[in-house]
Amino acid sequence: MSVDAPPAGAPATDTPAAQDRPPGAGPGRLTLRADATARSGTGHVMRCLALAEAWRAAGGTATFAAAEIGDGLAAMVRSRGFDVTAVPAASGGDADADAVAALVQRSGGWLALDGYHFSADYKRCVGAAVPLLLVDDFAEPGYEAARLVFNQTLHADPAAYPDAAPGALLLGPKYTVLRREFLPYLDRAPVDGTLVERERVRRLLVTLGGSDPDDAAGAVLDALAELMGELDLPAVALVIGAMSPHADRVRAQAAALSARPGGPAVTVKTAVADMAAEIAAADLAVTAGGLTLQELAFLGVPAAIVRTADNQARGVAAAERAGFAVDLGRFPGLTVGEIAAGLRELLEDAPRRRAMSNAGRRTVDGRGAERVVRAALRGERPPLTLRPAGPDDAALLLAWRNDPAVREASRSPREVQPEEHARWLAGVLADPDRTLLIAEEGGAPVGSVRLDAGPSGQEISYTVAPAARGRGVAKWMSRAAAARVSGPLWAAVKPGNVASAKVAEAAGMQPASVEDGFRIFRRPALPQDGAVPRSAAEPSRPPAFPDDPD
Repeated sequence: MSVDAPPAGAPATDTPAAQDRPPGAGPGRLTLRADATARSGTGHVMRCLALAEAWRAAGGTATFAAAEIGDGLAAMVRSRGFDVTAVPAASGGDADADAVAALVQRSGGWLALDGYHFSADYKRCVGAAVPLLLVDDFAEPGYEAARLVFNQTLHADPAAYPDAAPGALLLGPKYTVLRREFLPYLDRAPVDGTLVERERVRRLLVTLGGSDPDDAAGAVLDALAELMGELDLPAVALVIGAMSPHADRVRAQAAALSARPGGPAVTVKTAVADMAAEIAAADLAVTAGGLTLQELAFLGVPAAIVRTADNQARGVAAAERAGFAVDLGRFPGLTVGEIAAGLRELLEDAPRRRAMSNAGRRTVDGRGAERVVRAALRGERPPLTLRPAGPDDAALLLAWRNDPAVREASRSPREVQPEEHARWLAGVLADPDRTLLIAEEGGAPVGSVRLDAGPSGQEISYTVAPAARGRGVAKWMSRAAAARVSGPLWAAVKPGNVASAKVAEAAGMQPASVEDGFRIFRRPALPQDGAVPRSAAEPSRPPAFPDDPD
């Protein structure tokens, strides 16, 4: 890698989204790449629809690109005012990635990518070509190629994304995106208000996803039939997804249940345009562990969860810990009797339902889509790059070196004089055993990182410009510099400097010893071969990682 090359996966800067936009302008163009099949369901497309609506509301334009999507779902997306472009390639393959990258390069703007079948190579291909907004649930490989990583799950953890670009992570339920039909309910009740007031459940919502390939809806209807005669059952609204292969049989089963003496009134609905209204009218819901779960939380509707996919387990467990849902179990495998038992408990326990309602409303406030769009506007700054320091950087480096926070973390806290600094910099630039690099953001310097060759390996240190602190610059610089070193690497950190210790660990080093009052972090030589770069030091040799809020 050349010294001035951007890091692997850094997004391109010659696309329209990377260009300066006048203050107050909209977010430009967004292309949303997502698929829907009977097995994967419709959740990825529906999540992107919510994002597209928020993007448009902020003044931007959005369009969809899909390799696999049913005619009914495509028609629904178009009815919301968005074009759907067919991707002329096998979904998730190299040709797909090339076609989508070319499409976005022609039209300009951002690419939002949502789907479990997109490989790390796919993400890196499109991320190297266009600004990428990655919609992610499980920190799958390739996330480091994204300008922004958006994970709205309750179990999202920053530690799962050690290689994310500075400021890239949008994690947790505060970023839950909701479609436009939910927005009128933003002020439905205060966060601590009770949305489910009734002592008795009058309406039960059953919605098991856009496809429900294993017919969990049929099992729920069987469970309700088992409760007949034991409980006074509520009216049931059963929403069947547009891609359900069991729709006809479920309709017949629902009609038969309604016709039985004492049976609940079951209304079956498909292609529901206003899911928010269906949820808002319910006192209790049976749902799968997908996106609907957080929509229920927002509207304060307690949820009994029938998990229909293995990858739902972590999110469902987090929802149960948050207090707004109860996990009935994994289907297939979960029995009709177990579903009936779980429903019986919730139907008979009004205080528990009220507590679950409040917990959901506290967890999801409904403004996640706005936050994602604002982050995209902020994220249009160019990526960070490294270049060699030169004589013209003298004044800048001196100002950073004499910053109070840097001096406090240095081996010598005294102020360095200009003449001394000039002699030092000239010596560094002429020394083959030293490298001094400047980090830039769109041509603006934001920090420096250095490497000093010595008997025990390369010592790494950094300085972050005061205006750039708190944005992850230190971690990015340190990782980028560490990647240039194949031999041993080490850093010295003052005791109590927790932030700098985290930066050292982010660069691959671990605590090794305490020497001369400093904590020493080390990384052994890498197993693969690679050239060891030149390195450099600053005057007074600050102890590698000065205090920085990153």
